[in-house]
Amino acid sequence: MASQNSPFGGRQYWFQKAVLLDWLLISLGLFLIFLAFGQRQGWLEKEPAVSWVTFESVVPDGGGVVFIDIAGAVNKPGVYQLPAGSRVNDVITACGGVTSWASRDFLEKNLNRARLLEDGEKLFVPYQDQEETGRPEEVLGDKVNINRANRQELMLLSGIGEKYAQEIIDYRQSEGSFSSIEEIKKVKGIGEKTFEEIKDRLEI
Repeated sequence: MASQNSPFGGRQYWFQKAVLLDWLLISLGLFLIFLAFGQRQGWLEKEPAVSWVTFESVVPDGGGVVFIDIAGAVNKPGVYQLPAGSRVNDVITACGGVTSWASRDFLEKNLNRARLLEDGEKLFVPYQDQEETGRPEEVLGDKVNINRANRQELMLLSGIGEKYAQEIIDYRQSEGSFSSIEEIKKVKGIGEKTFEEIKDRLEI
């Protein structure tokens, strides 16, 4: 039997081993938590997870520019000045693409890269653990600008799903900006009843 003075048999030796093991487990746990937080914040991002095709925008004869605010899971969020006639793909390219922590579901289902941009528009690419709607707090206000809102922002309105949101955008692109909130009733599928439900949240 090992004596209590033996370096391999004493209670103090096993107590020290247990304490050391506890500290190792705690340190590992803290490292994993820090790593997960760093990934969530995009600290470890170096390259976009999605490649975007770069193409020249079709610029109208009159020229002009648009200013687009893009935020969320992109490499260089900010306000970008682009030629009038630019598309969503252009601003995605300008900001360096999205990060690997962008919501894949949002990119595949809700982001139309071919859509024409409008001056003053706000784009937000959500992270994987955020709502599919992908809008930051600042665009969840009481009013929705029907001349500038993208499809996800329009879907915040009661009774406006993906189909009707796209109808609003299509109408806006073919007929021009709305001159009054009442004009939204000219959009296919939006009648007087729907308008009454959402009119207090509309602005132009």
